[in-house]
Amino acid sequence: MSADNAANPQPHNKRFNAVVVTLMSIVTVLSALTAFLQNDAQSRSNTLIRDGQRYAVTQMETTLQNQQRENYDLYVEQQWSALTWERSLQLGSPVTSTQTVDRLENLMQLTAGFSPLTQPPYLSNPITGSLDLARYYAEREFEPSFWQQRREAATAQGNDWNNKASAYVTVLTLLAVSLFLFGLATTIGGRVRGAFVVLGVLIALVGLAWTTITALLPVTVRPEAAMQSFAHGHTDLYHASTLRGWGYVDQALPLFQSGIDQLDAALKVDPNYPDAFDERAAAYLQAGEQQVFERKDASQFLNYAIEDYQAAFAKGSTELTTLWNLGYAYYLLGNHPEALKWTDRAIAQAPLQVGLYLNRAVALVGLGQQAAALAAVDQGFEQAARQPISSANYYFRQSIYDLTQLLRAWPNADLADLLKDIKEKYVSLRYRHSAVVKSIGAKIAKVAFGAALDAQNNLTGIADSFPAETERVYVGIDYTGIQSGSELEALVYVNDREDETLTVLEKSSLQESGTASLRIITPFISAGGLASGHYRVDIHVEGELLASGEFDIQ
Repeated sequence: MSADNAANPQPHNKRFNAVVVTLMSIVTVLSALTAFLQNDAQSRSNTLIRDGQRYAVTQMETTLQNQQRENYDLYVEQQWSALTWERSLQLGSPVTSTQTVDRLENLMQLTAGFSPLTQPPYLSNPITGSLDLARYYAEREFEPSFWQQRREAATAQGNDWNNKASAYVTVLTLLAVSLFLFGLATTIGGRVRGAFVVLGVLIALVGLAWTTITALLPVTVRPEAAMQSFAHGHTDLYHASTLRGWGYVDQALPLFQSGIDQLDAALKVDPNYPDAFDERAAAYLQAGEQQVFERKDASQFLNYAIEDYQAAFAKGSTELTTLWNLGYAYYLLGNHPEALKWTDRAIAQAPLQVGLYLNRAVALVGLGQQAAALAAVDQGFEQAARQPISSANYYFRQSIYDLTQLLRAWPNADLADLLKDIKEKYVSLRYRHSAVVKSIGAKIAKVAFGAALDAQNNLTGIADSFPAETERVYVGIDYTGIQSGSELEALVYVNDREDETLTVLEKSSLQESGTASLRIITPFISAGGLASGHYRVDIHVEGELLASGEFDIQ
């Protein structure tokens, strides 16, 4: 080969190198574009995550401010209520002077001016009006709920952009490999260099496709109008739930509808809003539950709830409460296999959650598996005994309330046995340091209520209804087999909810058989006596539920 030929490459080498240089230029441009997209996505992600952190701080700040404000407002309310009570006593006294009543009314007006709680719209008149505490508590829910939604929306959007940024980094790595292969191909000869070029082109095409798909992927954007509607809906539903819990069902129903309307508006703005589906489902579930308790057709509400919970799953909800409530909705609808399936899925996600085992027990009773149901209660009790937290007590109390309502509407012997077992486990958990229920063979043949005791400690004024402002009621029992030193526990339920301030815990000093009495009295000074309502007293001995009795305070 001459010197001239050695210095000048062959024409096909020139063409090959030109093609490779062109491909490298294209990949370089693609890399620059991808790097720009990566920087933009990462910048957006960082901004949104900082916004989410800022919203979280605002949410916490709002919650703490609300708590401080509530503490102050409730203190003022207590002072105002004490004056109200004193005024009512003066008005009922035959020796009251007009000057005393006027002085108290002036103090009531003055005190009411210190807090928003004792002014409109929560108190229309400081002298003759009554407080709307349910509305007050509900309206404190709006701001924390709104900021929570903003935080979650910003975090979700930031995560979407962060995922895009991570994908672009991977693409840049692929494009770097492609450029390396192209560069390597220009330094070698033979067929291998062609293979490197083909492989580099394929990798570059994969990178181009990946970049295109990533750029076109939608980012979750939640309109503020949807979050505003959600927060308003949550506030109305909280108000409705509070009123329903206090027994004002008729007042709660319009608020349930108002909350559902607000959530409809949120879903109209953002049809892919899982929290709105969850919240609306909870409203339908409560409405359906109330229908069941009142022996009415609840199928429409419960089917709506199930549809919304399923939609929440489809939109990406991972909330434990969605699984939990879906199982309960199926139970109320009478579909016990589905109730058990969804409850088991919830337990798999949260095996320490006490309330789920109690729900599982109820579903198993519906399937006719009584022994398995009692075993589920045992599991819940064991979990609760290992968790020194008050929420475990709450779930037992709530289960007692729900089952009491269900049994009143739909009597069922197996469900009644389950309720007895849950009550006994609750007493052991709450009042006996988780000691096992111990049957000592005691029996209580009769429970009666009276207004007083005579000199021989016998009940007098026996009745099942007592006038308003009754300060104490005596419980009389005829018993056998109660041993000296045995522990007696009398739990008092007012309108089916336990009032722990009225609980009676005593060590027995009784003879083995005879009669005995317990006293139910409010511990609060100037409380106006026992609250109006329907009372049920459950009497346990060493945790075992032996008898119950009921009376009313007008």
